[in-house]
Amino acid sequence: MVDMIGKDGNRMLAYTEAVTNITPIEKADRLEAVHINGWVCVCGKGEFQIGDIGVFFEIDSKLPEVPPFTEMPFVVSKQYRIKSQKIRGQYSQGLFLPLSAFDTIDPTPAWVTDLQNRIRLGENVLHEDLTQTLGVTYAVPADNIRKAPTPDKYSLVSTKHPHIILNLLAPKKKRNRTAFPSKPFISKSDEERCENLPPSFLEDKTPYRKTLKIDGTSTLFLLERKHWHRFEFWVCSRNVRVLNDQSKTYQDSNVYWEMAKKYDIENKLRKMLDAHPEWDYVAVQGETAGVGCQGNPHKLPDTRFYVFNFIDSIHGRWDSVKARDFLKNYDILFVPIVEENYILPDDFEEFKLSADGPIELADASGLREGYVYRSSADPYKSFKNVSRKYLLKHNE
Repeated sequence: MVDMIGKDGNRMLAYTEAVTNITPIEKADRLEAVHINGWVCVCGKGEFQIGDIGVFFEIDSKLPEVPPFTEMPFVVSKQYRIKSQKIRGQYSQGLFLPLSAFDTIDPTPAWVTDLQNRIRLGENVLHEDLTQTLGVTYAVPADNIRKAPTPDKYSLVSTKHPHIILNLLAPKKKRNRTAFPSKPFISKSDEERCENLPPSFLEDKTPYRKTLKIDGTSTLFLLERKHWHRFEFWVCSRNVRVLNDQSKTYQDSNVYWEMAKKYDIENKLRKMLDAHPEWDYVAVQGETAGVGCQGNPHKLPDTRFYVFNFIDSIHGRWDSVKARDFLKNYDILFVPIVEENYILPDDFEEFKLSADGPIELADASGLREGYVYRSSADPYKSFKNVSRKYLLKHNE
């Protein structure tokens, strides 16, 4: 699996990649489809050769208003936002530029010269993170908050160094209280896109749990057993702990605590721990979707929480089928499992097309966002297939 996470812990939005294939576009004399692993970008004919190194900008990213981007009319017309589009019938997802595009900057940036020298020496320069170097951010302002680590210096330090004295000297209200829980088996949700995987991933014929991908906001609830028969309840967004129902979030309302109360999560997790005294903690991680979340693209009539990961302190993440059946006993929703034993096809384009279609929720409408696949042999082996039709419709 390829993990497009930079050294700073953030997702890479701009990085070096190599051309893996080039295919023609029907009735487009000056354009061709340039393949970068599973991504396809429409570029000028002859601009690249197979094996060439360039800079790839992922969809959902926003470019800074500086050269060379200001000299590209097709970028300016889209407000410097990189998104999925269809050109001459060909899907184009992302922006791929040759290193020579940055030679027009005077003086040539040091990072360009360094990469060019390393390429001449035969070094591997793939997946060099250029996100911060180029000033690339998420196109949606809320995503820069939702997907970025907390800026609180005490939380950041205490997350990396739990026993550092700075955390002890910090004001009481700042003492690591907003940091995401640092527990074995607990991690932030960020499934890798299938386009970033090497083509060989389709050779894995182990059955996968094919689950519906629901567009919302990542949510984690965790109950931890403490001393003297006490418990600590954690309510978290994708990156940070939300201390109480009055805490400010990037949402208009605090949907995290709303879901905790709506589904009586704390009491249900407590019952699980009572039934399993060997567990130190138990957690449900999932997606909060519907009214008040991401514009409610699925047109749900209310706000609801769908679990996609069930975790206990001994076994870690459970198999999706086993987790769904277990949580039924506690009246907690699990994301719909569309197929319990899905076998990956041999053809990548066939796989991509399978993500398109109407959403499989009785009281929802419109297109589905796609699917998430988790190996039946290893619940931690997972990735997502986001529908290109969905992106075209919702990222206009």
